[in-house]
Amino acid sequence: MTTVKVTKLFAENNAQASSSIGTGINSSVIVWILFGVIVLAFSVFILYQYIKDKLAHKRSKQAALELARDAAVFVRDLTIKINELFVLNREQLEKFVPSIGEYKMSEINQNTKAIIVEILKSPQYRSYLHENPKYGELVTNLIALKDLNANLWDTKAPMVIEFFDKNIQKANDDLKKYQDITIENLYNDEEQLKNEMRNSYEKQFTKNQEG
Repeated sequence: MTTVKVTKLFAENNAQASSSIGTGINSSVIVWILFGVIVLAFSVFILYQYIKDKLAHKRSKQAALELARDAAVFVRDLTIKINELFVLNREQLEKFVPSIGEYKMSEINQNTKAIIVEILKSPQYRSYLHENPKYGELVTNLIALKDLNANLWDTKAPMVIEFFDKNIQKANDDLKKYQDITIENLYNDEEQLKNEMRNSYEKQFTKNQEG
C-alpha cells in the first residue's frame, strides 16, 4: 500500500515538473517571438525613414535646380529687355524738343522709371533676384537705373549700361548649363522680348498721356 502511494506521488511530481518545463519553454518561445516582432518593426521603421529622407532630399534638390533654372531664364529675358529700354530711351530723347515736344522731359524720366519700378515689384524679381547673392551686381545696377533720371543714363551711368551690355553673354552661358539637361527650349525669342519691352514702354506713355 505504501509502495503504491510513493509511486503515485512520484508520478504526480514528474507530471508537475514536466508541466513546469513545458510552461517555461512556451514562455521563452513567446518572449523570443515578441522580441523578433519588435526588432522587425524597428527595422521597417528605420528603412521607411531612410527612404522618406532620401525622397525628401531628392525633391528638395530638384526644387532648388528648378528655381535656379527659372532664375537664369528670367535674368536673360530681363537683360535683353533692359538693353532694349536703353534703345527706346535714346529714341525718345532724340525726339525731345523743349516746350513744343510731344512729352516733357519730366514725363520721359517718370515713365521710364515706372518701367524699372514695375520690374522691381514683379513676382519674378521677388522670387529670383531679391536677396539672391548670385545676382547682387545685377540688382545693384538695376536700382541705380531707377534712382537716376533716364535722360542722364548715358552720361552719368555708362558703367551700368556697359554691365547690361556685357551681361547678355554671361546670361546666355549661364542658361546653357540648364538647357543642356532638358529638352525644353529655355531661350525665349529675343525679338519677342524686345517687342514686349517696346509695348510696355509705349503703353506707359499712353497711359500717362490719357491720365
